[in-house]
Amino acid sequence: MSTRRRGRRHLESSLNVFGYLHLGDLAGADYATSGNVGMLDIVHALRWVRDNVAEFGGDPDSVTIFGESGGGRKVSTLLAMPDANGLFHRAIIQSGPGIHLQPRDKSHEMAVALFKKLELETNELHKFKTLPAEQILAAYGLVVRELEPDRRAKGHFEQRGFVPTVGIDTLPGYAFDPVATPVSKHVPILVGSNRHELALWSRADAKLYDRTLTEPELGDRVEFVVGDSANRVLETYAQNFPGNHPAVQWMLMLSDRTYRFDSITLAQRKAQQDSAPVYMYFFTWESLADPKLLAHHALEIPFAFDNAINMSSFTGGGPTAAALAANMSDAWIAFARSGDPNNAALPKWSPYERGSRSTMVFDNECGVVDDPDSVVRHLWATV
Repeated sequence: MSTRRRGRRHLESSLNVFGYLHLGDLAGADYATSGNVGMLDIVHALRWVRDNVAEFGGDPDSVTIFGESGGGRKVSTLLAMPDANGLFHRAIIQSGPGIHLQPRDKSHEMAVALFKKLELETNELHKFKTLPAEQILAAYGLVVRELEPDRRAKGHFEQRGFVPTVGIDTLPGYAFDPVATPVSKHVPILVGSNRHELALWSRADAKLYDRTLTEPELGDRVEFVVGDSANRVLETYAQNFPGNHPAVQWMLMLSDRTYRFDSITLAQRKAQQDSAPVYMYFFTWESLADPKLLAHHALEIPFAFDNAINMSSFTGGGPTAAALAANMSDAWIAFARSGDPNNAALPKWSPYERGSRSTMVFDNECGVVDDPDSVVRHLWATV
């Protein structure tokens, strides 16, 4: 597990307990970076790109990184890593805003909990290193299951558990909390989310997928999430999104509370930095493959790659999907080239600023809206 080791074994140890087990406060300086080796794998890959991309016709001084969901959170994390500074020049975060990462003391607690599940003393690293991966993974699963199991249900998507560690040399500060990190202040960002992110998982909840959730049941769910603010949330959505089925209303609420509000928070903190621009998008196109899933999490991926027709089982295909994919991928390409997503296929798209909050809405008709659904932004900023 020593972070001095490189090669195949190191590269395979890039996730969960193997990539993010912080041993620095248990085992000393040799393990100081152990809590972030998963992210350091990505830094090594970016160094390889810097050193070799010219051989493939690329430009090492014009590198764009982007990711969706967990990939977006990795992009967010890289923006705060000094070791990654200068290795990329633009960043796209799709439905994965990483606002508040895990502080060092919490990562230490995770390491202690893991050793306890393995029936090891915290000074028995020598024994830990002899354990088979399967035994470590089994203990990891037990620790994770005990981590505030209602946090995700309540709309808290903060990184917790065996994830990157903030407060060590490789990640000294939070990416966007309470302000945007100065490490990457020169890097333009494109960030956004989808309208019905949480709908992707509705198939595991028959009341949502089959649209049998009742108004009283919606009220119970909202109260579970926001407590005494339930009536305020219910009234806000009833007034501003009338006619939605309770199941759709619930998916919209939870999507706004998490992915969308955090994306807005990230954008406004980047804009406050007043250095490199940040562009905000909102993907509202609804799947034709399964209309019950609406504008769900990850649906924008084939559009960003101009692959909506080949992914017809995901998108439903057809001419409207093809047209949107062409427009959206052109924006991604333009941003990758210059840090500015504007192109001939779309209306003028201005950077996100506190005054206008310009947001490109991607749908059958694409257009810029200033501060869309502002009442929702205000709501989740105060609930």
